[in-house]
This record gives sequence, structure tokens and C-alpha cells, in this order.
Amino acid sequence: MSIAGPSKVLIAGGKPAGGVASFAEALRCGFTELGVPVEVADPVNILRRYSELRDPAVLKILSLAAVFAAPIARRALCMAHGFPCAALQGWPRTLGVLASLRLAMGSRGTQVVAVSDYSALHLHQIFAIRVDAVIHNPLHPSFLEPFPQAEFKREAITYVGRLHRSKNVDRLLPAMRDVLDENPGMSAWIIGDGPLRPKLEDIAGGDERIEFLGVLTADLVRARLRRSRVFVSACPTEAFGI
Repeated sequence: MSIAGPSKVLIAGGKPAGGVASFAEALRCGFTELGVPVEVADPVNILRRYSELRDPAVLKILSLAAVFAAPIARRALCMAHGFPCAALQGWPRTLGVLASLRLAMGSRGTQVVAVSDYSALHLHQIFAIRVDAVIHNPLHPSFLEPFPQAEFKREAITYVGRLHRSKNVDRLLPAMRDVLDENPGMSAWIIGDGPLRPKLEDIAGGDERIEFLGVLTADLVRARLRRSRVFVSACPTEAFGI
């Protein structure tokens, strides 16, 4: 029996500077291009959408922050963007993530989906979480658009993502500074925001070569990456940056 396409897609978003928000926005663009109505909702208020949660014609894509809605949802995907790690996230957070995934795994109308084979393997082999499918991270359409072949130098080491302990930017930054010392004229660009930013700014110590750019739009991120020589990411629970 064939399954009808959704009449609407409801996506639970994430924090503005994070990968979940980027994931949700790229999905929104993709479904919009296909002509499917789509809405990105605040996961905190997801239970207010009770009628849509129960409607099998509406496809729900739930982040872990919204997985508490899984038991009442029909036709829902629970997205695992990585896998829990107590050393980085602490035991309360780790146990909360595992409990959320098990809740989704046991909910009749929900499937657990990982965004990489790397995450799916760890969830299954280490935590015995059943992963129903792998759907790779979508790319924002702006990254696929052609751009003028303007002359510019690739002059930066760039990090893009949340400034959170789990991302290990505090361990990357001293090495980035060493590279800047060895390569005069280069810069380090830290794109994103989060609770680790004050500590990172202390590590930078006012070094003018290290710029904290905050949260940028996809177009501005793309522009910075095209001027970068190196992209760095050091989160051990993710397969790659979005």
C-alpha cells in the first residue's frame, strides 16, 4: 500500500546558533521547493499543536527537545543529530537524551532517524537504540547557488557552530593561534554563539586576529567559508559539521 505525501510538515526547531536550527531551516527550504506547506515550531510549545500531532496527514519532524510529544504523535520522525556522551554533556543530560530516544523508540507512531551512519552505529552498538533510518543533514540551498569568480585570498581558519563545551572550541583555539603565529596575514573566525563564548574570549585575550562574529545568516556563513583556508570542527559525537 502506498503512503500519501504529507499535507503539511511540522518541524521542531532549535536554538538560533545551533545545528538543529540549521537543519530545520534547510529542511524548510527543501519542502517549500517541493510545494509542501511547512512550518518550523518552537519545541517548548509543541504540545499546543495537539491536533496536528494527532493528524497522520501532517508529517512531524521532532528534535530531541520535542520528543516528549512522541507518545501522542502519529507519523513522526525523531531526529538524532549525534549521540550522548557523559564526558561532554554530563550524566543528567546524557540520561535525558537516552530516555528521550527510548521514548521515541517505544512510541507506535514515531520512528528514530539519525543524521549520519556514524551516529546510527554508536546509538545501536553502544546504547541499543533502534535506528529506523539515516537521513543525512540537508544543505541549505544558498550553498548550491553559483557565485561570481571574484579574486580573493583564502585567509582564515574558520569554526561554525554553537559555542558549547561539547564542541571543544576551547581546545582548538590555542592551536589556531599557533597557526596564526606561523602564518602572518591569516585570521581566525569564530562564527556562532553560546555559553562558552566568554571563556573563549578570555583565551583569545584581545588578539585582533581572532574575530568572534556571532550568529550569521546562511549567506554570510557561505561568504566567510569561501574566504577560508581551513574549516575546523572537534565535536566527537558528530560525524561532520552541517
